[in-house]
Amino acid sequence: MELPQTTRPTFSNLPTEIKLNVFAFVRSRNDQARECLVNRNWLACMAPLLWKILEMNSTTATADNLAAILHSGNNVIKNIQYIDICEPLYQSLDRCCPELEAVVQIIVTALPLNSLRGFASALSVGLPLLIHLLQCQQTLEMLCVPIDSTTYNFPVKFDAVAYAKWFTSALANVRELILCLREDCPDSYEAGAAFISNAKQLNALSIWAEYG
Repeated sequence: MELPQTTRPTFSNLPTEIKLNVFAFVRSRNDQARECLVNRNWLACMAPLLWKILEMNSTTATADNLAAILHSGNNVIKNIQYIDICEPLYQSLDRCCPELEAVVQIIVTALPLNSLRGFASALSVGLPLLIHLLQCQQTLEMLCVPIDSTTYNFPVKFDAVAYAKWFTSALANVRELILCLREDCPDSYEAGAAFISNAKQLNALSIWAEYG
């Protein structure tokens, strides 16, 4: 009597949680990107790992990259949980260039409401972006922002009292706060105090001071 043939199990037959554990060992972003191209199942597993942290700088703030991030078929936007604005070592910028700031603001707008868990910038950002971020993403757990005179180069001046109503809700879940203040910008001290006093769940605070 001929025995029935059995199908040899493959990696794709494994439960999703086991595949996720295996994929977690892949640390190279290039390798993660390659795995997303294997099939739809691998894309569904790897995309949340690949796009969990979105790193942006002045060299990546291009129209092509923005279009790829916003494309609904690329599974990018819905998986972003952290945005990290940094500059390559060969760059020496103190604040976001207009192109980078515009791209980040568009991405923040495209994110699902309250989906972001962390926002970190090594460069000063403008007040419009800061307000927009805190209005759209009110479940942040980590926030790192430098605040200097460039932040206030805007017709509407920052006022901790006036913004207190939305400041409180925006910072309600922040547990880690990193602030960089400037001696030559007195407003940065007021803003820093507003951030700290409204982060009721805070358990890690770092304050950096720069001198102009």
